[in-house]
Amino acid sequence: MSGRLTVRQVSNILQVEESTLRFWEKEFEEYLNLDVQKGQRKRYTQQQLEILAKIKELLHTEQYTIKGAKR
Repeated sequence: MSGRLTVRQVSNILQVEESTLRFWEKEFEEYLNLDVQKGQRKRYTQQQLEILAKIKELLHTEQYTIKGAKR
């Protein structure tokens, strides 16, 4: 195991729906740098998990808009 997490694992850790994570991937792709090889499942690094946790904090806790969170 390379220490990378699945969408389901990240969803459980952050307590958000998998569909929410997929939406954030599209909206914040320039920050996440997801590199998925063709035919392989998406996996998240610890750094990407931390970025997603910060996105969740900005959007859910601090009530930022998507545009505001990107700034």
